[in-house]
Order: sequence, then structure tokens, then C-alpha cells
Amino acid sequence: MTNLTGRKNYGDKRKKAIDKYLGKYCFFCKSEKRLVCHRKDGESHKRFQAMGHSELEKHLKSDEYVRLCRACHSGTHWCMKVLKLSWSKIIKSTL
Repeated sequence: MTNLTGRKNYGDKRKKAIDKYLGKYCFFCKSEKRLVCHRKDGESHKRFQAMGHSELEKHLKSDEYVRLCRACHSGTHWCMKVLKLSWSKIIKSTL
């Protein structure tokens, strides 16, 4: 039987897994606030909240994702969509 405590515990496990594999800071500006997980190729993906723990860990271990704050996430998608830059070119331009 699922209860609210079970859902909260899974949410805590999910956050800990994301923190473990992607870090607790924005890749670009190092902010700790309003973080999201960005898929490096810019493609849409299944929401992490909809994944089971083993599926989530598989995705996080794949090195396809990075942690970004909302502002950097918006800027990254703008660069990908408008400027047609790949993740590797965005990284090179910030170094």
C-alpha cells in the first residue's frame, strides 16, 4: 500500500541520487537555487519524477545529463535552438 510517507521517502531518494550523480550546483554559475536536470543533447525526456529508482539511476549514470539553474537552463536551450549550438560548443564557448 502506498502512503504519503512512502512517496516522500522516494522523493528524498530521488533527490539524493540526483545530487550524487549531477551535483548540488549549477554547472555554469554554481548556484544552488532552482536547479533542474538538463539533457545535454537538448532532447525532451521522461520526467525523473515518473521514473522508478533503477531507471533514474541508469539515466543519471549515463553522463547524458547536467544540473543547471533555471536561468542557465533557459540560456542553454536558447543557444541550442536559436544559435544551433551543441552542448560541446556551448561548453567550449564558456571556457
